[in-house]
Amino acid sequence: MAKASDVIKIALAEVGYKEKASNSQLDNPTANAGSNNYTKYARDLRDAGYYNGNKNGFAWCDVFVDWCFYKAFGKTEGQRIECQTGDLGAGCKYSKQYYQNKGRCDRKPKVGDQIFFTSGGTISHTGIVTAVSGENVTTVEGNSGDAVKQHTYSLSNSYVDSFGHPLYDEEEQKVDPEQKTEVRGIDVSKWQGEIDWTKVKADGVKFAMIRLGYGSADGNSCGLDSYFGKNVQNALKAGIDIGCYFYSYALSVAAAKKEAEYVTGVLQNYKGVFTYPVVFDLEDKTQQSLGKTMLTDMVIAFGDAIEKAGFYFALYSNLNWLKNYLDDSKLKRFDHWLAQWAAAPTYDGDFGIWQTSSTGSVNGISGNVDTDIAYKDYPKIIREAKLNGFTGAEDEPDIPVQPEPEPVFKKGDLVRITGTKYYSGKTIPAWVKAKNWYVRSVIGDRIVIDKSEDGKNAICSPVNASDLQLVNTIPEKTVDELAKEVLEGKWGNGSDRKNRLTEAGYDYSAVQAKVNEMLKKETEEYYTVETGDTLSAIAAKYGTTYQHLTEINDIANMNLIFTGQKIRVK
Repeated sequence: MAKASDVIKIALAEVGYKEKASNSQLDNPTANAGSNNYTKYARDLRDAGYYNGNKNGFAWCDVFVDWCFYKAFGKTEGQRIECQTGDLGAGCKYSKQYYQNKGRCDRKPKVGDQIFFTSGGTISHTGIVTAVSGENVTTVEGNSGDAVKQHTYSLSNSYVDSFGHPLYDEEEQKVDPEQKTEVRGIDVSKWQGEIDWTKVKADGVKFAMIRLGYGSADGNSCGLDSYFGKNVQNALKAGIDIGCYFYSYALSVAAAKKEAEYVTGVLQNYKGVFTYPVVFDLEDKTQQSLGKTMLTDMVIAFGDAIEKAGFYFALYSNLNWLKNYLDDSKLKRFDHWLAQWAAAPTYDGDFGIWQTSSTGSVNGISGNVDTDIAYKDYPKIIREAKLNGFTGAEDEPDIPVQPEPEPVFKKGDLVRITGTKYYSGKTIPAWVKAKNWYVRSVIGDRIVIDKSEDGKNAICSPVNASDLQLVNTIPEKTVDELAKEVLEGKWGNGSDRKNRLTEAGYDYSAVQAKVNEMLKKETEEYYTVETGDTLSAIAAKYGTTYQHLTEINDIANMNLIFTGQKIRVK
């Protein structure tokens, strides 16, 4: 069990250690004393492969704190207890942010806390709290006058900024239904259909986890739950706290990162809205064969991205996955939403939300609904940490949340392709563009087209929504417009032209007649009669006969032509 006393014992044992002038005699507490920032602490972390290794020669107060946790608990567990994420390296401001991201940083000191000091508005120094007495705190600090020293401060000291609360086991929020306050909740998606949120609220539901959307194997085809916007808006109107979750289909770390990018993009329009976590739902059968390492790395990649965007992250998974498909020891720094449909949870780890059933019943919802219990005061944690877009202002402005617009396309719509590329990037053949197609399915902006209108073809191919147009919204083109397009080569030649115009619903004969007329006009040539000209001479000049000229110009008497008269010669 990780206790505060474990860290304090190690920190106190280092009091008196002096900074070294060079990378020499690092293990001797007092030898080679100097002010060049060389210590055994940076060396040990480097040798352990720690994220902030090789920090010799740099300010080392935060390195010292990390070293104490590393010595007490090991690298992985030490970083978890310090709420650390990512690879930013040692630095006081980063360490404070780690605690803030978990809602574990405030002005109330406890023994074993990491203390942060400010100078000129910047977090500039840190140490470990070894004792708290009234309005005073006692600390152990590295790089204090080039040594490890003890100090005592009044909380009123302007130098004291805040305290980060590590995740010691003695303070972990273990699930104990008999001793803890339970908050009743549900989780919903489009599968619940229309929800009467006023009735849900009246039935005692305090919070709801709302599906934001779903991913894809490569992460390129994420989609928004069709009821997401509506559920968010109406749950808020009913006075219900809300969080959101995203169902993953990712099959690689790269795909999980793309899913996270999609989620953070959506969340930019919902800042100051979610008082519960943003959750990564990992449980799909297609992912089971990926192995613990890959699946664990996917969770970390997704979680890091969500936290980097300023949102409170949690992992949703069931008991089987947590035990057999994930390396849960590497995921302790993330809150867990445990799915275990039983009378009581048997998972021996820590979790903030427990999904108790998939067959619950709540007024305002037709059919079954997932039921949940929360064991943390997430609204307080998230607001105080200024996460999820909350600013910390006493009166948070109401953020208008509009329902997501109904999709432009739906299954069964008749569409025409206006773009040149499929969703995959491959070129769309001309014959495909020439036909009208029925929509088979809609996944976000990914529209799968199926059968052609004439029933002669079927292709299950995805197309970007922006490259489609409903047939009934396409303005009909005139015969003149179509004839011009034919002459521009847009409708092919011969039988291909006939088929394409006919399949598009146009009168081929009328269009072709207009084309012939336009070609005829374009090829006609005229001669202006001059003094002394004869019809025979004009005919000879253009390689034809006077008889042909009299015919095409409707001339009754070949000898009756006059100066300035226009004679058609071709």
